[in-house]
Amino acid sequence: MASHPLCIDRWNWGHRFGRAAALSAKQSIKGDLRDINRKRILDKFQDKENDCITCTVTQVEKGGAATLMYDKTEIYLFHNEQIPGEDLKEGQSIMVYVTNIANKQKKPIIKISRVRKELVKRMFELEVPEIYDGVVEIKAISREAGARTKIAVWSNDANVDPVSACIGPKHARIDAVVKSLSGEKIDIIPYSENPEEFIARALAPATVESVTIINPEERLCGVLVPANQLSLAIGNRGQNAKLAAKLTGYKIDIKAATPENEALIAEKVEEAKAELAAKAEAEAKAKAEEEAAQQAQAEQDAEQAQDAASWEENWQVQNADAEEDDLLLSDDDTTAAIESAIDAPAETPETTEA
Repeated sequence: MASHPLCIDRWNWGHRFGRAAALSAKQSIKGDLRDINRKRILDKFQDKENDCITCTVTQVEKGGAATLMYDKTEIYLFHNEQIPGEDLKEGQSIMVYVTNIANKQKKPIIKISRVRKELVKRMFELEVPEIYDGVVEIKAISREAGARTKIAVWSNDANVDPVSACIGPKHARIDAVVKSLSGEKIDIIPYSENPEEFIARALAPATVESVTIINPEERLCGVLVPANQLSLAIGNRGQNAKLAAKLTGYKIDIKAATPENEALIAEKVEEAKAELAAKAEAEAKAKAEEEAAQQAQAEQDAEQAQDAASWEENWQVQNADAEEDDLLLSDDDTTAAIESAIDAPAETPETTEA
């Protein structure tokens, strides 16, 4: 028996409608799941931004990114954010620094790093109670990941040695940080408000004979070290000098302590003084010229304002005189008209004869 055409159309319509509804429901569920997952990730990492977290390595791609697991969430440590020379292994626990959370409105991306200097700073805050409590303060830090880090510390309590506090009993605290950084060397340096003293300490382990600030504005200094300490002060590929410069904020010119170099630095100091004096003189001259120009402009403005006031006053006086003249003229015309009317003969009415 043949099926009725109307029944077939109804079946096709219902079948198509069911597939469209199912697809729409599927997309809606996927969207809801994405929103739920986004909110879950944000809730988990929102307060971890600019902080350290401990993750487990789950997968390592040779020369590429490493996959880490944190609280059942996968995050990726890219190759350029890994410590150079570090060999990560699956199952290993490592500390990473959460730099920021990108794309928060759609699919959050957790950006992490092991090469930032903030990672070392945060590790010491966690390892050293005196830093966490604010008794010891990290004033400056410079780092070349995988090689060496320099940290300048300061104590707010005269009874607490900041360097010893960071090193810890039997080097326990600093050793824990070094181990977490895969053996990276760390120099703990006492901070000083005196720039010469601070620069000399920053060049440790080298011995410094003298530090001379050549140009304070350009933050340039000259350092003299014993000849046998020159290579140590500069470091391998200039590493020690670069880290000291980043730590102190000064450009450091390191030379061997010889009479010639002493004379050269003294000459540079005199040149810098002359340059600063010339610059100060030029600035004073420019300032004086600017003040003179401003004074001349002010006088010119005052003169123009006075001229404008005088012109307006004269105009008002002239306007008042003109109005008075018009009024007098109007009165004279009226008087003349009256007198003319009085003197004129009276007109007699014409008569008509009958």
